[in-house]
Amino acid sequence: MKLIYLNQANGIKPPLIKRVRESPDRLLLEFTSQLRNLLCLSEKDFLSLSQNTTTSLIYALISILSKEDHSIFISTHEIRWFEKLFKIGELPVHETTYPNYASQQEIIFLKKKIFLFDPNKFIENPEKIIGVKKSIVIMSDISRMTGQIFLSHSLYKKIKQLNKENILIIDGAESVGVTPVNPKKNSDVYLGLTYKFIGAEPTIGFCWVRKKIVEKFKIKPWTIDPVLFNKELFSAVTSIRKLTIDQSLIKKIRKDFELYLRKNEIPYITTTNQAPHILIIPWGEKSLEKTIVELGSRGFIVSHNINYSIKEPAIPGIRVSITPKTSLSDLRKFICVLLEIKNR
Repeated sequence: MKLIYLNQANGIKPPLIKRVRESPDRLLLEFTSQLRNLLCLSEKDFLSLSQNTTTSLIYALISILSKEDHSIFISTHEIRWFEKLFKIGELPVHETTYPNYASQQEIIFLKKKIFLFDPNKFIENPEKIIGVKKSIVIMSDISRMTGQIFLSHSLYKKIKQLNKENILIIDGAESVGVTPVNPKKNSDVYLGLTYKFIGAEPTIGFCWVRKKIVEKFKIKPWTIDPVLFNKELFSAVTSIRKLTIDQSLIKKIRKDFELYLRKNEIPYITTTNQAPHILIIPWGEKSLEKTIVELGSRGFIVSHNINYSIKEPAIPGIRVSITPKTSLSDLRKFICVLLEIKNR
């Protein structure tokens, strides 16, 4: 049975790589070069690699928080273990996504009080949420729950105008590999990973930090052992070699997909400033997991938007990912199977 993969927004894949013939050091060199191109970074810009996104966050924050005290604000759309990280003071190893081949390492952090915020209210009035005191704000570029785009240059400017010492940390998990990103325009720290829309097996986390912050807090680069991460590097490098970023094509596929959904009277969630590559179909929470499993058994790999964020979405649903390689024919087949399940 042919598997139709519409699940880049989740991105978890089983380990399938048996052997890598390419040199680990050469793979590491090519991978860092590829990342710099994806993130619009020069050779002089800070770029570090780790076992996952949460580890990158820890390494970036330890240097900052050990030297200065900041109020810490985290968006409720963020992955739930970001919140747990500050409560337990260490990497939540058994909850975070881990590499398929390299062993995940425990990382000690700091226990800190945090404040949670609704990202839509924050965009509307940042000052009402964080005030004017020195703050660290952690939020997603694009919401994993709704596909809404939160990050903008105007938002970044507002945060800096409130206090020039504010630090904006962006989780780019749902952005890198599918839409053009330029962290230096809109953030101070930018986190990403190699699965999801880059399309590799889990996982390597990567992190850019603005030069001014690197110098002020004396942040030293960290990296991975290319021998231990040889297969993860190979998966990332080969995925990026084949990567196509084409938002115009994705918008066209999305428009045709929406038209077909409407013709079949299947609702979908729309939000202000919505990214075209994530589409949510509302579905009852009680049968959501069962429906995802059945769709998988029928050859359609999708996911849902619940169970992983700090706050559950107002509307649970089936999450469909769209890339330039997504076939409209496959999307129509998906709708036919979904209708069959729905009308049972």
